[in-house]
Amino acid sequence: MATLAIDTRQRVVLLVVGLFLVWMVGVMVLERIRHPSLVIHNTVVQQDAAMPKAMPMPVMDSIGALMQMASQNPNDLALLHKLTEALMNAEQWDAAENFAKKAYEKDTNNFTSAFFLGIIEHQKQRFPEAATYLEKALAIHDDPKARFSLAVLYLYFMKDKEKGLYHLQYGVEKTLMDDDMKKMFQEELNKIKK
Repeated sequence: MATLAIDTRQRVVLLVVGLFLVWMVGVMVLERIRHPSLVIHNTVVQQDAAMPKAMPMPVMDSIGALMQMASQNPNDLALLHKLTEALMNAEQWDAAENFAKKAYEKDTNNFTSAFFLGIIEHQKQRFPEAATYLEKALAIHDDPKARFSLAVLYLYFMKDKEKGLYHLQYGVEKTLMDDDMKKMFQEELNKIKK
């Protein structure tokens, strides 16, 4: 009789454990159906301390793909610019600076390389260096975004009102731009003149 009682207890325990396992599997399947985003098919990238925690996976994937392409084609200037721009958009300023400098070394007379370095230096609060790169970019190509960036840099970060006003006035008078950009220049000029 004693063995029958043990067998019955074992059966009850096995039945309870079995029901618990079936319940757990059911909950997991239900959660995956309700929240398919929990299933990630991409490879897991370990975050390093300098990487922002909120960087979306598609951004990391595209940057990773661009880095891989750049390592295979280190002399492709357009690819280096695309990678630099992606890194700037992700606010990865150190990495962006690294690739922008590689691009600049390949062609010091390239507007995009100089412009990107000007923006990066500004973000890193190295204002004289930013001004140098933006001036270089404008010497290559008179671009309204570069001119406006330089004007703002001089006016508000380097406290050089004369140079800032010069770039705003020059932009309004001589730089080819669309109406929205011209309005930005004019509004900034009006603010300064008050």
